[in-house]
Amino acid sequence: MSMNARQSLGFPREAESQFAFLVNECGYALTFRSDTGVRYESTKVWIDVFHGAYDYEVGINFGRRAKEESFSFLLFCRLMKVQSVTSIELISDDKMRVKELLSILSKALAKEGAKIVSGDDATFEKMKSVRWWHFRPEALGN
Repeated sequence: MSMNARQSLGFPREAESQFAFLVNECGYALTFRSDTGVRYESTKVWIDVFHGAYDYEVGINFGRRAKEESFSFLLFCRLMKVQSVTSIELISDDKMRVKELLSILSKALAKEGAKIVSGDDATFEKMKSVRWWHFRPEALGN
């Protein structure tokens, strides 16, 4: 995807629109913006909403600001059995589909991910042991 095509997706503008609740209702600040991602930070938590530079995956990573950690919201959704996220393909370079995926992710973060947004330490501690192969053990070839 060329830079002009990437820019035509309007990803950062759409992400800001879909995740405005973080700023308007949860006390977060938008601290970074690029064609492939936006970052929100509270006093305790950071949340990155991204559109993969090479694979076009739409997703969220998160962690606590005072810790050296990074967690996948998709893995969180698998752990919590959030079907709205885990049952769909999160890869797209189509503007309308990217908008739809951002909407799905923002709703899941607001609802099922509320403990992430609020900085619940137990949720973050639980995520430390979650790995992708817990949900795809056949990939390990055992």
